[in-house]
Amino acid sequence: MEEFQNQAIEETLKFIKEQDKSTYQELEGNASMKSDVVSAIKVAAAEMYKLGEDLKDVPDEGAKYILEKNLSKERIEMLKSGLEIPTFQLYLSKSVYDGKYMAYFMKDESTLLKAPQVLHSLESVDNVSDQQWGSIVVEAIMLAIAATGFQIRAINPQQAIEIVIKNMTPAYKQSLEEFKNGYSSSNSHLGKATALFNLIKVTAKIGTFPSLFFKVVGCLSSYMSTNQRWNLYASHVSVIMMAVAWGGIIEKVLIHMFAHAIPRAGLFNRKISNIEHLEKIYAEFEPKTEE
Repeated sequence: MEEFQNQAIEETLKFIKEQDKSTYQELEGNASMKSDVVSAIKVAAAEMYKLGEDLKDVPDEGAKYILEKNLSKERIEMLKSGLEIPTFQLYLSKSVYDGKYMAYFMKDESTLLKAPQVLHSLESVDNVSDQQWGSIVVEAIMLAIAATGFQIRAINPQQAIEIVIKNMTPAYKQSLEEFKNGYSSSNSHLGKATALFNLIKVTAKIGTFPSLFFKVVGCLSSYMSTNQRWNLYASHVSVIMMAVAWGGIIEKVLIHMFAHAIPRAGLFNRKISNIEHLEKIYAEFEPKTEE
């Protein structure tokens, strides 16, 4: 285990140095804080190592019980509710009077966040789709952090969503489409959890330093003090980066953690359905080619 912990410390500090140089420089200038960060990485790595060893030879159907045996009730509840923290809810409707499509951005089922939008062109549909995709990515990242034992408060989720939208390259949009297909086509909790992990993996590799994943985490954690942010990096983000970089049993552990959230992912699933609905609306506005 010691070798695993040392590798986790080295890789985590290297990753943070690449992603957030100013914060890393603060750490280098504070020996006490660095000692605390190294200790936190050790603890996080030890937990993942133990869970990995316990899950190594266990069939997928038994992994749920291994996690519930090893993690506290509070932690399991955090996993189960990992996709129940909506950035916003989107409702789409079609008027029975003029046939126009409407998009309603809601804080909850009764509170509008802004005026309803009419979907009247390809551009308007694209804009709503981008917003919905942005919320899906941000919520997936929040799930990943919750899986490591920290419930991040989304004080300004729209700002994080805009960061995702600004980084939507054609290649990333293709990856989002692949995620949607994989998530929608899977009939198992583990299959959907695997699609979510693959989305996190792609997001962690999008963009030059800092990556899109790190930009979103930075935005979501902007309310934190320096010490709180270092705890987030050391105890939680480090685990996600281990799984992304190393794969193997650490990836398996995280995927099984994600799977706990799927039974209560109704709001998140609606977002995937909305994307599919928006694709059909988009097709209605596309110019028809003459045969």
